[in-house]
Amino acid sequence: MKETSSSFEGDCLGDALEMEDDKAIHREDFQKFETDSLLDMGDEDLDTVGADDDEALGKESSKLVVKTSYDAKLRELLRNIHSPEVKIYSQASKEFIRLLRSDSGGELLHQYVQASPLCSELMEAWKLRQEKPGLMYVQSLISVILDHPDGKYKSHDIGRITISRRLDKFARSIIETKQEDIYTELNNKETKR
Repeated sequence: MKETSSSFEGDCLGDALEMEDDKAIHREDFQKFETDSLLDMGDEDLDTVGADDDEALGKESSKLVVKTSYDAKLRELLRNIHSPEVKIYSQASKEFIRLLRSDSGGELLHQYVQASPLCSELMEAWKLRQEKPGLMYVQSLISVILDHPDGKYKSHDIGRITISRRLDKFARSIIETKQEDIYTELNNKETKR
């Protein structure tokens, strides 16, 4: 009986894997077809297709696209924030701040905090800039993150409760471990500009 059951499970698993492979192949074929047909169209046709697609797909798919692009953008920004080049990490922190202040900044904040509950990348960036010029860029970014309205506690919004708790822990850890850096940076000439 055990041999039959394990063989049945193996067959089911094999069938499931084949189905996933088939879906991936069909998805690739469809994307290729879609790309090829878009290449054959003029600008007017593309505008019409874009409008029709937006209506047909609705808001759900646009949210999915936004989240996917935030994932890639977050990785890029966090990588650049750790760069030793002042120009690169200053631009990355400014762009992160700009995105957080945009209309969809709350979604970006939620995606970042869910992906990194301890905001460890920002703490690491702080350590890299400690007692060096440029710490103010990291502190400004952290300030915008902690002050973001979508990170504030609201008892009726379950999604925000988790985010606000994680951000509160992050703020507490900064107060406990980085208070001297904050005072030093406040008295620094670079921040008084």
